[in-house]
Amino acid sequence: MSATTIRPLTTAIALSTTALLMLTGCSGNGGSTASGTYYGERGSNGDPAVITVDGNTVTWGEFTCDNVSGIDMEDSDTSIGTLDKTRTTVAWTQEGTYYNTDPFTESEDGSVITMGGGTYSQAGSDTGDAILAEREQECADRAEAQEKRDTAQAEQEDADARMKPAFDKTLEALFEAAESGNFSDAEAIFEQNGTTVDEFAAYLSRNYNGFDANELFGMLQYSPDEARMMLEESSQ
Repeated sequence: MSATTIRPLTTAIALSTTALLMLTGCSGNGGSTASGTYYGERGSNGDPAVITVDGNTVTWGEFTCDNVSGIDMEDSDTSIGTLDKTRTTVAWTQEGTYYNTDPFTESEDGSVITMGGGTYSQAGSDTGDAILAEREQECADRAEAQEKRDTAQAEQEDADARMKPAFDKTLEALFEAAESGNFSDAEAIFEQNGTTVDEFAAYLSRNYNGFDANELFGMLQYSPDEARMMLEESSQ
């Protein structure tokens, strides 16, 4: 009996007609038994998963980018079970995503198994290797995208560090103008302190928890003390 939802993930890999036909022959009645590593998806959710079969021991694990090379035995979702004598039912001895019992079916040649509504193909088979290759490519793409995000973030942090002196000077000049009651020439303040309204607003939003520049300008005119307090609360 399988537990509730993990996140859905679609895959372009479909099992071949031949593999599906092989499922009609169960090895519990004299055929070859499944053994080794199998890649597939967990039931209708389409979540990538991996199964290992070692004798009568079945281990199910999530097929994440952190454990493409093997099942993470410390993961709370990892399930370990024992096959019955007919190798048609697995009883889960270490409960995770799966618990109690689930039907277990082996193909005649041991290259395909079904368990808990999912179908898994053996590593080394065309389908199994295609699933593994697709997962490895997806993980490589994710890693590349994350690297780009990290690079962009680092570049933005460097740019913000360079801009901080001009921002701080502009902010203090704005407070001085507001507190003196002479807030009529705000545009000149930005020019005199080496920034623009747009640059100031973008820096403010990034470094003060999304604080809106228009809101700040309005508060400066009517309540500079409240504006200063809110900036202090919003600073990251």
